[in-house]
Amino acid sequence: MQPVDTFRFASHPGPYAQWPLRTALLHADGTATGVALPGYVLLHQFRVGTGWLLVTDWDCPYEEVTEVLLLDAAMRLVARCRFGAPYAIWLLDGVDVLAGDALRLRFVDGPDVALRVAPPAWWTPWRRAPRLRSFRGACP
Repeated sequence: MQPVDTFRFASHPGPYAQWPLRTALLHADGTATGVALPGYVLLHQFRVGTGWLLVTDWDCPYEEVTEVLLLDAAMRLVARCRFGAPYAIWLLDGVDVLAGDALRLRFVDGPDVALRVAPPAWWTPWRRAPRLRSFRGACP
């Protein structure tokens, strides 16, 4: 897992209440990738194998939600973990790379969550994409 600075999110015009639920992902130079992802702020980005691991949030005071998104080489969203709940704060304090395929998310006044990029499940041959797994099981 290698930290990169390859992408950025497009900005949304107008009041926050009117923003769409997905934001266009742009290359760092501003060119479009053709992908729109959940969240409004791109917090962290990593190169993982042939794909990308992105950490985003919704930038909503007092109701922070953090998304961890796994994209394949074709820029398709193949796995997603969401941390948050209504009227609960899941404000991300930091991210630590644990290994080549794992990281730890540190939340303010909350639990640390360790995730890893897992290979496709052998019992689901129709699902050929990697998955995101917490060290305690599947993503919430």
